[in-house]
Amino acid sequence: MQLIKDKKSIVLCGDVHGKFSELRHKLKRRYKIEDSIICCAGDIGMGFHKFNYYLTEFTKLSKVLQQTNNECFFVRGNHDNPEYFNGELADKLNNLPNIKFVKDYEVIETNLGNIIFIGGATSIDRKGRDVNKTYWINEKCIFDIDKINEIKQNIDYVITHTAPSFCFPQTKEGLRCWFELDKDLEKDVREERKAMDNIFNALDNNNIIKTWGYGHFHASVVDRYKGIKFVLCNELELKEL
Repeated sequence: MQLIKDKKSIVLCGDVHGKFSELRHKLKRRYKIEDSIICCAGDIGMGFHKFNYYLTEFTKLSKVLQQTNNECFFVRGNHDNPEYFNGELADKLNNLPNIKFVKDYEVIETNLGNIIFIGGATSIDRKGRDVNKTYWINEKCIFDIDKINEIKQNIDYVITHTAPSFCFPQTKEGLRCWFELDKDLEKDVREERKAMDNIFNALDNNNIIKTWGYGHFHASVVDRYKGIKFVLCNELELKEL
């Protein structure tokens, strides 16, 4: 991908959950964000409607992004059909100007630094969802050391959906009722955070990371760990990194 030039800021956006008109309003009118790179940290809401619905919504968003000179990148969440991020559906939407649905471990080079995107997480409410309609079995985040080792650029920013175990939240408070309904869930949630720990360690060993942004947990938190700023955005919250 060609280097993205002349941007003034990188902005993290929390889970969108299909609220595309609200996203457009916040970018153009409420916060008047311009000349920026917008990173949407998963749970975009892809796959719950027919393709033409998304084509209409993202055509509208593309026009707003062109008017404001913003570039918008979308990472895969657990409430997203992975085919919209790696496959024919992604290719069709990526033909729209200023919009990019990124593959896991894809690196974007910008004048503000290099950004890596890694999606996926575990749906705690998966037992009540329909497979391939509102839940996708390949939703998890995957630790892929080979892809990390193939990266040639220094990574300045990391955008994920979930986060390492040392990040907020560090307890399973509120999940016990879900564990009772899903006997494998506690193990899978623990493995999710372990996979992110492995990703963090592999990236931290080879890069000077400035900031790590994520969503998924529906809270607003800024913290630091080993000199790296970790930023969690709530639903549709926008924060400059």
